[in-house]
Amino acid sequence: MKRSGLAPIVGAAGEILLTEDGGKNWHASKDSGATSLSLFGVDLGSNGGIAVGQSGLILVEDKDGIWQKRDAGLIAYFIGEIRVQDENNYTSEFLPLARKSIADGGGKYVAGGFNKTVAFSGEPPPNRVVIIQFENMDKAKAWYDSPAQKDSHKIGDKFAAFREFIVEGVEQK
Repeated sequence: MKRSGLAPIVGAAGEILLTEDGGKNWHASKDSGATSLSLFGVDLGSNGGIAVGQSGLILVEDKDGIWQKRDAGLIAYFIGEIRVQDENNYTSEFLPLARKSIADGGGKYVAGGFNKTVAFSGEPPPNRVVIIQFENMDKAKAWYDSPAQKDSHKIGDKFAAFREFIVEGVEQK
C-alpha cells in the first residue's frame, strides 16, 4: 500500500505497514529469519536490528521486531553573526577553543571569516560571519549545548557580541 508523506514502517514478518512514495518504492523482505529492507531491489541489510539506506535513512528494529524510521535528518547549518570588538584576543583566546569544540562536536566550517560577507540589502553584516555544517539538527543542538562550547563561548563573550542560529538544510533532488 502506498501512502504519500508517510515513512516506511516494516512489520516483523517483513510486510510493509506504511510506505512513502515520492519516487521511492520500498520493498520489505524476510530472509532466513532476519528482517531486512530493500530499496530499488538493493538489500539495505540488517545489522543487529539496524538498517541503513543509501540516502542516510536509518531503520531500527524495536523489541517487538517492528522496524521504525529513525530520521538522521537533513544537514543543519549553524550561522554565527559576530561583532568582534577585540580581534587580537578573540583570535588568540577564543578561536582555538571554539574550533576544537566544533571539531569535537562534528561540525565543519563551510564559509566565513573576518570581513568576508557582502550585503545586498538591509543592515550591513557584522565584521565576522561563520557558517558551520552539522550532520543534522540534533547534532548541531548537541554541540551548541555541550560544555566545551559553553565554556569557549564565555571567553568569546569578552571580545565579541554574538547572534547565532541553526538552519535546517533542504532535501537535494
